Amino acid sequence: MFELFDDLILLKKGGNVVFFGELGKESSKMIQYFEERGAKQIERQENPAAWVLRAYAGEHTSIETDWAELYKESEQYANVRSQIERIRTAADNKLKLAFSSTYSTPFSERVRLICVRMLTIYRRS
Repeated sequence: MFELFDDLILLKKGGNVVFFGELGKESSKMIQYFEERGAKQIERQENPAAWVLRAYAGEHTSIETDWAELYKESEQYANVRSQIERIRTAADNKLKLAFSSTYSTPFSERVRLICVRMLTIYRRS
């Protein structure tokens, strides 16, 4: 299933990006990215999805690694930022996305959904 993805974004606790990019054939690009930054080398026949989760959880390194900071210093991050900036400054105004509101759902609907969720949690406990 993991191999069906073209790109992957990994987030750590707090929503910080740990990796965003192409997986490559048999996850080779992702594996190379983590191994170059200190993760233990992947074992033969090891599942890349499980390996990468253990890698950025700290199981593969002897020292505490801030993978989010490493990503911000990476070439991948610089490429993504430049792509975003190119899209943001697109010359054709017809192609630019515009939203009338910050949220897709009105405030009253968001409050209702939160209340329903909280009541469900309360009943279950």
